[in-house]
Amino acid sequence: LKKSEGDVVHNTRFEAPVWCADPWYTAANATVKDLRIYDPFANTMPVQSGPTFSPPPYVHTIHVLAIDHNHGPSFDGMYFHFDKKDVDNFLLRPLKNKERFKVRVTRTNYTGSVILWASNNGGKRGNAHGRFDKDPIGEGKGYFKIGDMIEIIDIL
Repeated sequence: LKKSEGDVVHNTRFEAPVWCADPWYTAANATVKDLRIYDPFANTMPVQSGPTFSPPPYVHTIHVLAIDHNHGPSFDGMYFHFDKKDVDNFLLRPLKNKERFKVRVTRTNYTGSVILWASNNGGKRGNAHGRFDKDPIGEGKGYFKIGDMIEIIDIL
């Protein structure tokens, strides 16, 4: 949470600079699209002289759509396939190949790093795939099941 002149409050996820011009001067030519105001540490985020905004009632979740892979049935459950939009909505940009995230599988409570690819690799459903990546859980068969919910905790 940052403050600038005039007690304007900034809340940025990636430490991106935010400029708020004085209303008596010419403002920068900028467009904000799909603005989402969210404070994970409070039920509401106060605004100096306006309404309050409630955080969304969800966490960023990857929905497992398939667990098969091009390597064959002996790899079922080692990889999971999902819709890229699940991650794109968290990142606020398109997913890139071999990005790593700290996640938690809600069914098993396994928590660790996963590597994600922005392509399908043999899954019956989904347009991206991933697997656990060594920290602290290495790749292994049977970690994922269709219908699993994977909570994104952080970007690594």
